[in-house]
Amino acid sequence: MDTSDAVKTILAHAGQGSGEKCRTGFLGSLRPFLGIQVENLHEVMESIITCSAILQSESARAVRLGAAIWDMCHQARVYGVDQRGLLRSNNLVTEEEVATLENYLDVIESATINLLLGQPVAFAIARYYTFLENADIPPESTRNSIRPLLDVLLTDEDSDYVEMATRLIGKWR
Repeated sequence: MDTSDAVKTILAHAGQGSGEKCRTGFLGSLRPFLGIQVENLHEVMESIITCSAILQSESARAVRLGAAIWDMCHQARVYGVDQRGLLRSNNLVTEEEVATLENYLDVIESATINLLLGQPVAFAIARYYTFLENADIPPESTRNSIRPLLDVLLTDEDSDYVEMATRLIGKWR
């Protein structure tokens, strides 16, 4: 995925635009409720990692992209996490799904804010790594979207991040 595709993917997951991804992506899948889909988290995170240089810059593009991600997360919290939100007030989600959605939002927000603050990519995505380490082994199709995470961790100067990537690779064999 190149940067241009990653920006489009983030905007689609944030419901900004048209097309299938706007309806089935991270935010779109919450209204109408299509279920909490881990594939959407992985695609958003792949896009955030791909756009890390943009988010770390102090450009207007970084502000717009960061705002789109933040709006997506805010709307998802309003729809699915807030007690008075659409999904919970209508009993469309279980407490387990609420906890899962909240975990996904924490992963996305953590990566985004750390990149906007100029943190190194490996540090910014550490929470995503922790999520993956505790998750079930993903299907082959999902592993491809996680590849950018592993590339970042494996090429970092900090041996702790290299070790993190090595553990994930070992887990998935």
